[in-house]
Amino acid sequence: MGAFLTADELADVIGCASNSYACMRRHLTRNGVPFIPNLRGFPQVDRSYFEARMRGTAQSVAPEQAAEAEPDFSAI
Repeated sequence: MGAFLTADELADVIGCASNSYACMRRHLTRNGVPFIPNLRGFPQVDRSYFEARMRGTAQSVAPEQAAEAEPDFSAI
């Protein structure tokens, strides 16, 4: 077992396709889960943080502290 959740594990938790990285990033950002995107854009979530969060011993991260938010296209 690696340090990060796999694409299949993350997709199963979120409920999206395992290759839908944008959907994963949106969901994680909205729910205050910190992640680091890799070069392909896959959001890498620390396994120990995820397990602590599921046990209720880790706090969520404020949205502005979470990974980079998407651009605001409402002005266009």
